[in-house]
Amino acid sequence: RVHNVSLSPLGTYLLTWEKPTEGSGDQLKVYTLSTLATNATITPTATFPLKLFKKALYPPLKWNADESLAYHMVTNEVRLYDGQNIGGRFTSKLRIPGIAHYTTGGINGLGTFSPGGANQPSKINLYTVAGGKLPERAVVGKSVFAAEEAVIHYSPRGDSALLLTTTSMDTSGDSYYGSTSLSLLHTSPASKDPSISVPLQKEGVVHDAQWCPSATAAPNFCVISGKMPSLPVLHHGVTGAPLFLFGESHRNTIAWSPTGRFVCLAGFGNLSGGMSFWDRNKEKQIPIYTTTPSSEDSSGTVVSSYGATTRAAACQYGYSPSSRYFMIGTCAPRMNVENGIQLLKYNGQSLSLYSQDLTPDHLREVLWVPKSSKSYPDRSATPPPRGVKVVEAVVTNSSLFQAAAKANPSLVHSKIAAGAPRQAYVPPSQRAKGNGTGGSLAERMRKETANSVQAGKVKTGSRITVGGKKLPVGMVEETKSKNVIKREKQKAAKARAAEEAEKEKLKLEEEEKAKRVTNATDPVKRRKKVEKLLKQITELKTKDALNEDQAKKVGMEESLREELKQLSV
Repeated sequence: RVHNVSLSPLGTYLLTWEKPTEGSGDQLKVYTLSTLATNATITPTATFPLKLFKKALYPPLKWNADESLAYHMVTNEVRLYDGQNIGGRFTSKLRIPGIAHYTTGGINGLGTFSPGGANQPSKINLYTVAGGKLPERAVVGKSVFAAEEAVIHYSPRGDSALLLTTTSMDTSGDSYYGSTSLSLLHTSPASKDPSISVPLQKEGVVHDAQWCPSATAAPNFCVISGKMPSLPVLHHGVTGAPLFLFGESHRNTIAWSPTGRFVCLAGFGNLSGGMSFWDRNKEKQIPIYTTTPSSEDSSGTVVSSYGATTRAAACQYGYSPSSRYFMIGTCAPRMNVENGIQLLKYNGQSLSLYSQDLTPDHLREVLWVPKSSKSYPDRSATPPPRGVKVVEAVVTNSSLFQAAAKANPSLVHSKIAAGAPRQAYVPPSQRAKGNGTGGSLAERMRKETANSVQAGKVKTGSRITVGGKKLPVGMVEETKSKNVIKREKQKAAKARAAEEAEKEKLKLEEEEKAKRVTNATDPVKRRKKVEKLLKQITELKTKDALNEDQAKKVGMEESLREELKQLSV
């Protein structure tokens, strides 16, 4: 009856959800993994009611990083439990009306999201738990009107968080999938700016944003944004500034290894399943070394190739706790055919020997059993064998690589040996126009494959133009935060208002000057005007109460009569 499972951060507890049936009791159950292996009878450590299941909100019970605290979300409330005594009564609770979901971070971080209603903004709050009690006030709070959904990603240290808000409608009309906004929040009191708008190097929808999971390394996070081909970028974890461009490609998913050394950029879901594996420390893509026979000596040749891994039906994925293997699961009910598990090396090379046996029918969930990052050393990528010649085959359909694959296909990965698909013939008359007419689907796909933005470090103060133009390697577009843009607009509006007021003042002065000139040249008109004003003053004197303008006009009577005498002379 179990439909979904999850594990605690250190792999101590197993959390399961069962479809509710008559007389089955609570649906959410917690098991201690150590007792499952020794006891013949399986008895849950704790149970909780959960009739309505939502995949996006699962699991409703979460532990902090060291499993000392556990949180359970119920209607309009978050409850705090002793992480080692989950079956006991909760020790503290925090009431949050309308809470939709929450996230834990580090040892004492807690983030909550409450969607807004009619004319009410959505609220995102970050709390710091101290003394085993939930605080009443948030350390950082943010109200956003344009936020129907929000995802909070805590940093491994728990002192910062990425906030990704989404709306189903895009008022600009640039995206069918709605609009997104990415912010960097800091909970440390020493932070100068608790909320920073992350500058995107390619404007558009944010497909994914993930922190580097290493708490000992410098804080960094990776963001994939923009229209396809999207642009993955590595950002600084404190300032949000861009550090490294991975180059444009069809990617929408980020998967970090637990050590933070390797990162997989993939195009899952509605994309073709392409995967590229990078070494963050070296800032280079990890090659796949394949040994092929050589006619020059008996040691053979090692072919170094890139970008040959593709898994289109990926439902679940992730690195092993040792960071040396990558798992891809094809699960039901999303994919009801070809269910199974595929294992790859950290660089994307297939382990077909193991993948053939991991094909259970109707596979629903597959997870790595977590372990502490201290259990495994931070190993670098394996170098090629010594004493052999290394040939780099970036283009997998090169003559050298294809010849080596033909000589001994059993030693070459099948996906790599297949090579890139052959391109359509282009007439010589069209080659000078950019290898094609420019408007066909094949031509557009070729232009996307030839990345307009290449991988490279970001140069401070430089500028790029993303979206179709050839750009220097490593250059970055200068971007401004939304607050800076807002202040500049307000400043410009004030300047325009002051300029218009000055123009109006000059216009009135010119009109007054013109009147004085007219009066000096035509005394008859001025006399009629003065007589009219004196008549109005006589009528005003008959009134009991006068306003400020009327009293001012009455006070001008003597000067007007003196002017009338001069005009009569």
